[in-house]
Amino acid sequence: MEIAGASGINIAIEEEAIPVSREVKAACEILGFDPIYIANEGRFVAFIAARDADRAIECLRNDLSWSEAVRIGTVSEFRKGMVISRTVIGAERVIVMLSGEQFPRIC
Repeated sequence: MEIAGASGINIAIEEEAIPVSREVKAACEILGFDPIYIANEGRFVAFIAARDADRAIECLRNDLSWSEAVRIGTVSEFRKGMVISRTVIGAERVIVMLSGEQFPRIC
């Protein structure tokens, strides 16, 4: 969200493509949290030119530490400064900054 706002680009993500473990999904459903807003130590997002994305993912997957590397979205100039998520049912929603913390960090 900060990157989209600061650079004036649109980031479109596919929720279904984001790797979230079964346990995290279950906990989020029980507690009413959105996994997009949960701290994800050990994960990162990289912005890579479209022409290089497949090769970058291949390189990451060759390292066991990053075997789950996936492309979760694209960048464009449509709807400048926004992050849009396409949901599992095909709807779109705007991802906004939380006003405060969803829950306190424990680490």
